[in-house]
Amino acid sequence: MIYMADSDEYHVWRDMAVRMKDTLPYTSTAPVEFLKTHTGLTCGSLLDAGCSLGLFDQLWIDAGFDVTGIDQIVEAIAIAKTKVPRARYHVFNLTKHFFDMGERFDVVFTNTVLQHIRNEWKEMALTNILRHLKPAGIYFISEKTFDEKSWTLEHPFGPSYSENATDNYSFTESGWITLLKQYHMSFLVRAPAMDWYLFKKEN
Repeated sequence: MIYMADSDEYHVWRDMAVRMKDTLPYTSTAPVEFLKTHTGLTCGSLLDAGCSLGLFDQLWIDAGFDVTGIDQIVEAIAIAKTKVPRARYHVFNLTKHFFDMGERFDVVFTNTVLQHIRNEWKEMALTNILRHLKPAGIYFISEKTFDEKSWTLEHPFGPSYSENATDNYSFTESGWITLLKQYHMSFLVRAPAMDWYLFKKEN
């Protein structure tokens, strides 16, 4: 994950990364095919923001992408470097300060990252993430999505919630689309079964 409110939360995610260090990487080519089908992209540069152990990164490399991963958790990045030596990895916190790597990417990928960032911190995180997209670049997000009919909590972007120690802050489909629209991202398509979304950066 790429955020932490305090040292206690950092320790939670650090300990989780260490416990999951032997987790097998994601091998299904479905994300690659989803991206290819709806954008035509089969190669290029890709930023995995909030990459944790880098479990998707070998998949993207095998598909032809040049992968860079960033995460706040030092231990997670150390593990990712051993799992995917062909990717480049850096330790960064995207929610606390202005951040610019000085690079722009064809694709930015976040997997269950935004749903763990408190709503009041999403602005900084998304600003930092999306500035790394090239003009007309693609933002591929995989985030928990609530049924529109199941939630009645009021929020500017639609229903959201907080759950126990994991602090999940997610939205309905329309909520995610509304949120990203504020950052000049045009919605392309969603795969409901996987909660995958593709957005394109407006010129």
